[in-house]
Amino acid sequence: MMSLGSSDSILIFLNPVYYLLKSCDLVATLSGYISNVTASVFCPHQVSTLVTISEDRSFKIWDIDAAVLLYQSSVISSSSHLSIAMHPEHMHFSIGSSDGKVST
Repeated sequence: MMSLGSSDSILIFLNPVYYLLKSCDLVATLSGYISNVTASVFCPHQVSTLVTISEDRSFKIWDIDAAVLLYQSSVISSSSHLSIAMHPEHMHFSIGSSDGKVST
């Protein structure tokens, strides 16, 4: 389990589903992967934007304030996604796969 949040909200990760809680009330469930979620990162430029990656070789971009899926990729690699990093100054991210490749 992984949890991230501020004083008024918390994001709880129970693979492969995210639960968004505010003031101890369940606000949203973020689901949709067919395999385990391996990593997630919040966008430093839009704090309500969460990017998640999965062993199913896809990524999703979520608006956690609205509790909606903004974008769902197709399968973009032949290997499982293991890591993700958001660029601190620009609006893009990189994904590391189990075959040692990095995609931006």
